[in-house]
Amino acid sequence: MNVAFIIDKFDVGGTQRQLILLANSLATRKVGKVMMVCLQREGALAVELSPDIQMVNLGLKRIYGTEAFSQMLSLRKRLKEWQCDVIHAFLPSANIFGSLLGKLSDIPVIVSRRDIGIYHSRLWQYLEEKVAYRLAKSIVCVSNEVKDILLAREPALKSKTSVIPNAIDINCADGYAQSVAVTLPVKDYMVAVGNIKPVKGYDFLMEALSGMEGNVVVIGTGEHRNAGKELELMRELAEKNGVGGKIYFVGHKDPPEIAAIVKNARFAIHPSYSEGMSNAILEYMVHGNTVVCRDILANRELVTEGENGYLFRELADFKDKVNLLWRNSEKRLEMAEKARRFVSNNHGIDNIMNMSLNKYNEVVAV
Repeated sequence: MNVAFIIDKFDVGGTQRQLILLANSLATRKVGKVMMVCLQREGALAVELSPDIQMVNLGLKRIYGTEAFSQMLSLRKRLKEWQCDVIHAFLPSANIFGSLLGKLSDIPVIVSRRDIGIYHSRLWQYLEEKVAYRLAKSIVCVSNEVKDILLAREPALKSKTSVIPNAIDINCADGYAQSVAVTLPVKDYMVAVGNIKPVKGYDFLMEALSGMEGNVVVIGTGEHRNAGKELELMRELAEKNGVGGKIYFVGHKDPPEIAAIVKNARFAIHPSYSEGMSNAILEYMVHGNTVVCRDILANRELVTEGENGYLFRELADFKDKVNLLWRNSEKRLEMAEKARRFVSNNHGIDNIMNMSLNKYNEVVAV
Protein backbone atom coordinates (compact mmCIF):
# COMPACT_ATOMS: atom_id res chain seq x y z
CA MET A 1 0.00 0.00 0.00
CA ASN A 2 1.68 3.21 -1.23
CA VAL A 3 0.38 6.21 0.73
CA ALA A 4 0.94 9.90 0.00
CA PHE A 5 0.23 12.17 2.97
CA ILE A 6 -0.46 15.88 2.50
CA ILE A 7 -0.14 18.63 5.12
CA ASP A 8 0.62 22.35 4.93
CA LYS A 9 3.75 22.28 7.13
CA PHE A 10 5.25 20.60 10.19
CA ASP A 11 5.11 23.37 12.75
CA VAL A 12 4.75 22.21 16.36
CA GLY A 13 1.27 20.84 16.98
CA GLY A 14 -0.70 17.77 17.96
CA THR A 15 -1.93 16.93 14.46
CA GLN A 16 1.58 17.19 13.07
CA ARG A 17 2.92 14.80 15.72
CA GLN A 18 0.13 12.33 15.04
CA LEU A 19 0.91 12.35 11.32
CA ILE A 20 4.62 11.84 12.00
CA LEU A 21 3.81 8.88 14.24
CA LEU A 22 1.54 7.24 11.66
CA ALA A 23 3.85 7.87 8.69
CA ASN A 24 6.94 6.65 10.54
CA SER A 25 5.12 3.51 11.66
CA LEU A 26 4.05 2.70 8.11
CA ALA A 27 7.57 3.32 6.82
CA THR A 28 9.25 1.29 9.56
CA ARG A 29 6.96 -1.70 9.07
CA LYS A 30 7.47 -1.47 5.30
CA VAL A 31 3.83 -2.01 4.42
CA GLY A 32 4.50 -0.01 1.25
CA LYS A 33 6.05 3.28 0.18
CA VAL A 34 5.32 6.51 2.04
CA MET A 35 5.45 10.03 0.62
CA MET A 36 5.03 13.27 2.57
CA VAL A 37 3.87 16.33 0.63
CA CYS A 38 4.25 19.70 2.40
CA LEU A 39 2.23 22.42 0.69
CA GLN A 40 4.10 25.42 2.17
CA ARG A 41 7.35 24.25 3.76
CA GLU A 42 8.70 21.40 5.81
CA GLY A 43 8.72 23.07 9.25
CA ALA A 44 10.53 22.37 12.51
CA LEU A 45 9.11 18.90 13.20
CA ALA A 46 9.97 17.49 9.77
CA VAL A 47 13.34 16.30 11.12
CA GLU A 48 11.42 13.67 13.12
CA LEU A 49 10.21 11.94 9.95
CA SER A 50 11.85 8.64 8.96
CA PRO A 51 14.54 8.85 6.24
CA ASP A 52 12.55 6.12 4.45
CA ILE A 53 9.80 8.66 3.74
CA GLN A 54 10.04 10.52 0.43
CA MET A 55 9.69 14.26 1.08
CA VAL A 56 8.10 16.66 -1.40
CA ASN A 57 8.05 20.37 -0.59
CA LEU A 58 5.84 22.41 -2.93
CA GLY A 59 6.72 25.81 -1.42
CA LEU A 60 3.28 27.28 -2.10
CA LYS A 61 2.22 30.63 -0.68
CA ARG A 62 -1.42 29.91 -1.48
CA ILE A 63 -3.27 26.80 -2.61
CA TYR A 64 -5.11 28.56 -5.47
CA GLY A 65 -3.85 30.24 -8.63
CA THR A 66 -1.63 29.30 -11.54
CA GLU A 67 1.38 28.30 -9.43
CA ALA A 68 -0.69 25.96 -7.26
CA PHE A 69 -2.35 24.41 -10.31
CA SER A 70 1.03 23.93 -12.00
CA GLN A 71 2.38 22.21 -8.88
CA MET A 72 -0.74 20.06 -8.72
CA LEU A 73 -0.24 18.86 -12.31
CA SER A 74 3.41 18.11 -11.60
CA LEU A 75 2.52 16.22 -8.44
CA ARG A 76 -0.19 14.30 -10.30
CA LYS A 77 2.42 12.98 -12.72
CA ARG A 78 4.78 12.14 -9.88
CA LEU A 79 2.13 10.21 -7.96
CA LYS A 80 1.23 8.19 -11.04
CA GLU A 81 4.86 7.24 -11.63
CA TRP A 82 5.24 6.45 -7.94
CA GLN A 83 2.15 4.18 -8.16
CA CYS A 84 0.29 5.91 -5.36
CA ASP A 85 -2.65 3.90 -4.03
CA VAL A 86 -4.24 6.46 -1.72
CA ILE A 87 -3.87 10.11 -0.66
CA HIS A 88 -4.42 10.99 3.00
CA ALA A 89 -4.76 14.71 3.78
CA PHE A 90 -4.40 16.39 7.18
CA LEU A 91 -5.81 19.84 8.11
CA PRO A 92 -8.09 22.14 6.07
CA SER A 93 -5.79 23.47 3.32
CA ALA A 94 -4.44 19.98 2.67
CA ASN A 95 -7.98 18.61 2.58
CA ILE A 96 -9.06 20.87 -0.27
CA PHE A 97 -5.77 20.56 -2.18
CA GLY A 98 -5.70 16.79 -1.70
CA SER A 99 -9.30 16.23 -2.72
CA LEU A 100 -8.82 18.26 -5.94
CA LEU A 101 -5.55 16.43 -6.65
CA GLY A 102 -7.24 13.08 -6.12
CA LYS A 103 -10.04 13.98 -8.52
CA LEU A 104 -7.50 15.09 -11.12
CA SER A 105 -5.35 11.98 -10.61
CA ASP A 106 -8.12 9.38 -10.18
CA ILE A 107 -6.54 8.37 -6.84
CA PRO A 108 -8.86 7.85 -3.83
CA VAL A 109 -8.53 10.53 -1.14
CA ILE A 110 -9.11 10.44 2.60
CA VAL A 111 -9.56 13.82 4.27
CA SER A 112 -9.29 14.45 8.00
CA ARG A 113 -11.44 16.30 10.52
CA ARG A 114 -9.47 16.91 13.70
CA ASP A 115 -11.31 19.75 15.44
CA ILE A 116 -14.85 20.66 16.43
CA GLY A 117 -15.11 23.48 13.89
CA ILE A 118 -13.04 26.28 15.41
CA TYR A 119 -11.26 27.00 12.11
CA HIS A 120 -14.37 27.48 9.99
CA SER A 121 -15.51 30.95 11.00
CA ARG A 122 -15.34 32.40 7.49
CA LEU A 123 -17.61 31.60 4.58
CA TRP A 124 -14.80 30.60 2.22
CA GLN A 125 -13.42 28.16 4.81
CA TYR A 126 -16.83 26.57 5.14
CA LEU A 127 -17.16 26.28 1.36
CA GLU A 128 -13.67 24.74 1.09
CA GLU A 129 -14.67 22.17 3.65
CA LYS A 130 -17.88 21.27 1.81
CA VAL A 131 -16.05 20.80 -1.48
CA ALA A 132 -13.28 18.70 0.07
CA TYR A 133 -15.70 16.42 1.89
CA ARG A 134 -17.81 15.82 -1.19
CA LEU A 135 -14.85 15.00 -3.43
CA ALA A 136 -13.17 12.69 -0.89
CA LYS A 137 -13.80 8.96 -0.75
CA SER A 138 -13.68 8.99 3.03
CA ILE A 139 -13.64 11.42 5.97
CA VAL A 140 -11.72 10.35 9.06
CA CYS A 141 -12.56 12.12 12.33
CA VAL A 142 -10.32 12.05 15.39
CA SER A 143 -13.13 11.41 17.89
CA ASN A 144 -16.81 10.58 18.10
CA GLU A 145 -17.52 14.14 19.24
CA VAL A 146 -15.90 15.57 16.11
CA LYS A 147 -17.83 13.09 13.96
CA ASP A 148 -21.16 13.90 15.63
CA ILE A 149 -20.67 17.66 15.23
CA LEU A 150 -19.83 17.22 11.54
CA LEU A 151 -22.80 14.95 10.82
CA ALA A 152 -25.23 17.19 12.70
CA ARG A 153 -24.40 19.84 10.10
CA GLU A 154 -23.81 17.53 7.11
CA PRO A 155 -25.93 14.36 7.60
CA ALA A 156 -25.46 13.33 3.95
CA LEU A 157 -21.81 12.51 4.74
CA LYS A 158 -22.67 9.74 7.20
CA SER A 159 -21.84 6.80 4.92
CA LYS A 160 -18.29 8.01 4.27
CA THR A 161 -17.44 9.27 7.77
CA SER A 162 -15.62 7.22 10.41
CA VAL A 163 -13.40 7.63 13.49
CA ILE A 164 -9.72 6.79 13.89
CA PRO A 165 -8.50 8.19 17.23
CA ASN A 166 -5.09 9.51 18.16
CA ALA A 167 -2.28 7.07 18.89
CA ILE A 168 0.76 6.90 21.10
CA ASP A 169 3.92 4.83 20.70
CA ILE A 170 4.03 3.16 24.10
CA ASN A 171 7.49 1.60 23.74
CA CYS A 172 8.96 4.88 22.56
CA ALA A 173 7.29 6.79 25.41
CA ASP A 174 8.70 4.37 27.97
CA GLY A 175 12.18 4.72 26.51
CA TYR A 176 11.98 8.50 26.50
CA ALA A 177 11.00 8.64 30.17
CA GLN A 178 14.11 6.72 31.18
CA SER A 179 16.60 8.45 28.88
CA VAL A 180 17.10 11.90 30.44
CA ALA A 181 17.12 13.72 33.75
CA VAL A 182 15.52 17.17 33.84
CA THR A 183 16.20 19.90 36.39
CA LEU A 184 13.10 21.92 37.30
CA PRO A 185 12.60 24.93 39.58
CA VAL A 186 10.40 22.78 41.84
CA LYS A 187 10.61 19.09 42.84
CA ASP A 188 7.00 18.33 43.78
CA TYR A 189 4.43 19.35 41.20
CA MET A 190 1.48 18.63 38.94
CA VAL A 191 2.03 19.06 35.19
CA ALA A 192 0.22 20.62 32.23
CA VAL A 193 1.34 20.22 28.61
CA GLY A 194 0.10 22.47 25.83
CA ASN A 195 1.05 25.36 23.57
CA ILE A 196 0.54 28.85 24.99
CA LYS A 197 -2.68 29.98 23.33
CA PRO A 198 -6.13 31.01 24.60
CA VAL A 199 -7.91 27.71 23.91
CA LYS A 200 -5.61 25.88 26.34
CA GLY A 201 -7.23 27.49 29.36
CA TYR A 202 -4.25 28.99 31.14
CA ASP A 203 -6.35 32.02 32.11
CA PHE A 204 -8.65 29.62 33.96
CA LEU A 205 -5.67 27.97 35.62
CA MET A 206 -4.34 31.32 36.85
CA GLU A 207 -7.69 32.03 38.49
CA ALA A 208 -7.81 28.59 40.10
CA LEU A 209 -4.30 28.57 41.54
CA SER A 210 -5.03 30.75 44.57
CA GLY A 211 -7.27 28.05 45.99
CA MET A 212 -5.20 25.04 44.96
CA GLU A 213 -2.62 23.06 46.82
CA GLY A 214 0.69 22.29 45.15
CA ASN A 215 2.76 23.72 42.30
CA VAL A 216 2.20 23.52 38.55
CA VAL A 217 4.83 23.01 35.85
CA VAL A 218 3.60 24.06 32.39
CA ILE A 219 5.39 22.67 29.32
CA GLY A 220 4.82 24.50 26.06
CA THR A 221 5.45 27.68 24.16
CA GLY A 222 3.56 30.06 21.91
CA GLU A 223 3.14 30.19 18.16
CA HIS A 224 6.54 29.98 16.47
CA ARG A 225 6.84 33.68 15.55
CA ASN A 226 5.85 35.01 18.98
CA ALA A 227 6.88 32.09 21.17
CA GLY A 228 9.18 34.01 23.49
CA LYS A 229 6.82 36.96 23.84
CA GLU A 230 3.78 34.83 24.69
CA LEU A 231 5.74 32.81 27.23
CA GLU A 232 6.97 35.98 28.95
CA LEU A 233 3.43 37.39 29.01
CA MET A 234 2.25 34.26 30.84
CA ARG A 235 4.98 34.64 33.43
CA GLU A 236 4.09 38.31 33.90
CA LEU A 237 0.40 37.44 34.25
CA ALA A 238 1.23 34.87 36.93
CA GLU A 239 3.18 37.49 38.90
CA LYS A 240 0.38 40.02 38.48
CA ASN A 241 -2.16 37.53 39.82
CA GLY A 242 0.06 36.73 42.78
CA VAL A 243 0.66 33.09 41.78
CA GLY A 244 4.15 33.38 40.30
CA GLY A 245 5.50 31.17 43.07
CA LYS A 246 3.01 28.39 42.25
CA ILE A 247 3.19 28.07 38.45
CA TYR A 248 6.36 27.59 36.40
CA PHE A 249 6.31 28.04 32.62
CA VAL A 250 9.35 26.03 31.47
CA GLY A 251 8.84 26.60 27.73
CA HIS A 252 9.61 24.18 24.92
CA LYS A 253 10.98 20.76 25.80
CA ASP A 254 12.03 17.88 23.57
CA PRO A 255 10.00 14.65 23.75
CA PRO A 256 12.38 12.83 26.15
CA GLU A 257 12.31 15.82 28.52
CA ILE A 258 8.51 16.02 28.36
CA ALA A 259 8.28 12.32 29.16
CA ALA A 260 10.58 12.63 32.17
CA ILE A 261 8.72 15.68 33.55
CA VAL A 262 5.30 14.07 33.09
CA LYS A 263 6.39 10.75 34.60
CA ASN A 264 7.77 12.42 37.74
CA ALA A 265 4.70 14.61 38.35
CA ARG A 266 2.16 13.73 41.04
CA PHE A 267 -0.59 13.94 38.38
CA ALA A 268 -1.63 16.08 35.40
CA ILE A 269 -4.12 18.88 34.84
CA HIS A 270 -5.63 19.83 31.49
CA PRO A 271 -7.85 22.95 31.56
CA SER A 272 -8.18 23.28 27.75
CA TYR A 273 -11.56 24.65 26.66
CA SER A 274 -11.76 22.61 23.46
CA GLU A 275 -10.23 19.41 22.09
CA GLY A 276 -10.71 17.16 19.08
CA MET A 277 -8.79 14.47 20.96
CA SER A 278 -6.02 15.43 23.34
CA ASN A 279 -2.51 14.14 22.68
CA ALA A 280 -1.49 15.52 26.06
CA ILE A 281 -4.00 13.36 27.94
CA LEU A 282 -2.67 10.28 26.15
CA GLU A 283 0.86 11.29 27.16
CA TYR A 284 -0.16 11.72 30.80
CA MET A 285 -1.81 8.31 30.86
CA VAL A 286 0.95 6.37 29.11
CA HIS A 287 3.42 7.64 31.71
CA GLY A 288 1.24 6.36 34.52
CA ASN A 289 -0.42 9.62 35.50
CA THR A 290 -4.02 10.39 36.16
CA VAL A 291 -5.48 13.70 34.94
CA VAL A 292 -8.00 16.34 35.94
CA CYS A 293 -9.48 17.71 32.69
CA ARG A 294 -12.47 19.69 31.51
CA ASP A 295 -15.75 17.83 31.08
CA ILE A 296 -16.13 18.01 27.30
CA LEU A 297 -17.26 15.18 25.04
CA ALA A 298 -13.86 14.44 23.50
CA ASN A 299 -12.29 14.10 26.95
CA ARG A 300 -15.05 11.69 28.00
CA GLU A 301 -13.79 9.33 25.28
CA LEU A 302 -10.51 9.09 27.23
CA VAL A 303 -11.41 9.76 30.87
CA THR A 304 -13.98 7.86 32.92
CA GLU A 305 -14.92 9.94 35.94
CA GLY A 306 -13.37 8.60 39.12
CA GLU A 307 -11.79 5.62 37.34
CA ASN A 308 -8.76 6.80 35.35
CA GLY A 309 -9.15 10.53 35.93
CA TYR A 310 -11.49 13.34 36.91
CA LEU A 311 -13.66 15.61 34.74
CA PHE A 312 -14.52 19.11 35.96
CA ARG A 313 -17.21 21.57 34.88
CA GLU A 314 -16.51 24.67 36.93
CA LEU A 315 -13.80 26.37 38.94
CA ALA A 316 -14.81 25.02 42.35
CA ASP A 317 -15.09 21.50 40.97
CA PHE A 318 -11.60 21.78 39.46
CA LYS A 319 -10.07 22.99 42.74
CA ASP A 320 -11.77 20.26 44.77
CA LYS A 321 -10.57 17.45 42.50
CA VAL A 322 -7.03 18.81 42.24
CA ASN A 323 -6.79 19.15 46.02
CA LEU A 324 -8.19 15.65 46.54
CA LEU A 325 -5.56 14.10 44.28
CA TRP A 326 -2.74 16.21 45.71
CA ARG A 327 -3.48 14.83 49.19
CA ASN A 328 -4.38 11.23 48.33
CA SER A 329 -1.44 9.21 46.99
CA GLU A 330 -3.38 5.92 47.16
CA LYS A 331 -6.13 7.29 44.93
CA ARG A 332 -3.56 8.73 42.49
CA LEU A 333 -1.83 5.37 42.13
CA GLU A 334 -5.07 3.45 41.64
CA MET A 335 -6.33 5.82 38.94
CA ALA A 336 -2.92 6.06 37.24
CA GLU A 337 -2.72 2.28 36.81
CA LYS A 338 -6.15 2.27 35.16
CA ALA A 339 -5.12 5.19 32.92
CA ARG A 340 -2.03 3.35 31.68
CA ARG A 341 -4.08 0.20 31.03
CA PHE A 342 -6.70 2.16 29.08
CA VAL A 343 -4.12 3.70 26.75
CA SER A 344 -2.33 0.38 26.22
CA ASN A 345 -5.57 -1.36 25.29
CA ASN A 346 -7.04 1.34 23.05
CA HIS A 347 -4.49 3.82 21.69
CA GLY A 348 -1.24 1.98 20.96
CA ILE A 349 0.24 2.85 17.58
CA ASP A 350 -0.13 -0.71 16.25
CA ASN A 351 -3.90 -0.57 16.83
CA ILE A 352 -4.27 2.81 15.15
CA MET A 353 -1.96 1.89 12.25
CA ASN A 354 -4.04 -1.21 11.56
CA MET A 355 -7.23 0.87 11.62
CA SER A 356 -5.63 3.23 9.09
CA LEU A 357 -4.49 0.38 6.82
CA ASN A 358 -7.99 -1.10 6.91
CA LYS A 359 -9.37 2.28 5.86
CA TYR A 360 -6.83 2.56 3.01
CA ASN A 361 -7.75 -0.90 1.74
CA GLU A 362 -11.42 -0.04 2.01
CA VAL A 363 -11.23 3.11 -0.12
CA VAL A 364 -8.94 1.48 -2.69
CA ALA A 365 -11.40 -1.40 -3.10
CA VAL A 366 -14.38 0.88 -3.78
